[in-house]
Amino acid sequence: MRKNISFVLFLSLFSVGCSSSRKSLSQPLKGDSIQIAIGEFSEKCKLYKQSSTFYVKLLSPKKYSDMVVVSNVKSGTKMLLKPDATIGSKGKLPFRYFEKDGKLFFWRDEDYVLTEDALAVYRRYNVEQEDPDNKIGIPDPVINDK
Repeated sequence: MRKNISFVLFLSLFSVGCSSSRKSLSQPLKGDSIQIAIGEFSEKCKLYKQSSTFYVKLLSPKKYSDMVVVSNVKSGTKMLLKPDATIGSKGKLPFRYFEKDGKLFFWRDEDYVLTEDALAVYRRYNVEQEDPDNKIGIPDPVINDK
């Protein structure tokens, strides 16, 4: 178990640059793990001073046994607000957010609905882009084999 945690920690630090501690947590403690990760990220990671918006990524607990792994990465893209992302809808945008020191942390949570408060916060931090005609597509990933 200790080797698995060390491997996940190394992989996350290598690919992301900054990450939080890994702990074996039950599903109800997912929110606590996010708060812990944000706290540690804000205290220990240099990226915290370089941006005002961060996306919190939860890796699949199915893939990592009973562990919930939280990685914070600098947010560089906007959330696309499609016509079906309406107040009260689920699964259309990252709906949960947390503000700390004038910085925004947001993450996807399938159990929560989109609220007017969340949209107002996303607009204030300029992290959402509307697509009323549903014309903006998500580009195919670019693979560079060189």
